[in-house]
Amino acid sequence: ATAVAINVTSAGSSSGGDLAVYAVEPPVPANNIVSFGLGAIRANNAIVQISATATLKIKPTLSASAAMHVLVDVVGYFQ
Repeated sequence: ATAVAINVTSAGSSSGGDLAVYAVEPPVPANNIVSFGLGAIRANNAIVQISATATLKIKPTLSASAAMHVLVDVVGYFQ
């Protein structure tokens, strides 16, 4: 596969922030998949290119001591 169709959900965050999802290789994208507020449950879908080893990286942007849950559902793939 070269890309995946995913649904990304953030839940239970202890601060506001956002999530970026991308292939492991640089560059890191400037845009995000999901933006969320304190304690909010937010979801969005995307088509994301995967790395040569079929992996993704999820990068949250939160305050230093914050925590959150991330759910990723793969709903399809592209060859």
